[in-house]
Amino acid sequence: MKKIHFIFKKICNFIFERFVINIYFFVFKHFIRKPHILSFDETVDMILNNNICVARYGDGEMKLMLKTGFVGFQSPNDALSCDLLNSFKVRNNRLLICYHDIPLRFPKKSDEYRFYKNYLFKTYRPSLKLVDKKYCYGNTNFTRFYHPSMYEKTDFKNLCQTY
Repeated sequence: MKKIHFIFKKICNFIFERFVINIYFFVFKHFIRKPHILSFDETVDMILNNNICVARYGDGEMKLMLKTGFVGFQSPNDALSCDLLNSFKVRNNRLLICYHDIPLRFPKKSDEYRFYKNYLFKTYRPSLKLVDKKYCYGNTNFTRFYHPSMYEKTDFKNLCQTY
């Protein structure tokens, strides 16, 4: 009987989580003010044209900074979290802070769409409270030129096919 109760509880939690994630995704897509994040091309242009340094905050750095999850390449600790948080708040014209852009244009049944719905709720949402809506962030995916979200914004897909 305990095993059935446990399985039923897991199923209910899964269904509830899916429901909450779908609602949050809809609200985020239509009502939440998004941070200003440069496109892939704009980020690369800004770095090259202004000869500036980059601080790239990807999934792992966000999880370590917010203490919201484990990453395989680094053990979480308070000092690291504090240092990451302090550097994320730095505003300097010689440093570009790069933050994740959430692509919302994937077809609804695609793997990318499902991934970003979950990512938005579990990883991205907690970091939004730290984002300065007046700051113009670089796009973390400038290092992920093979990423599917880049194909919609740049001609890189065609460029790759020529090589």
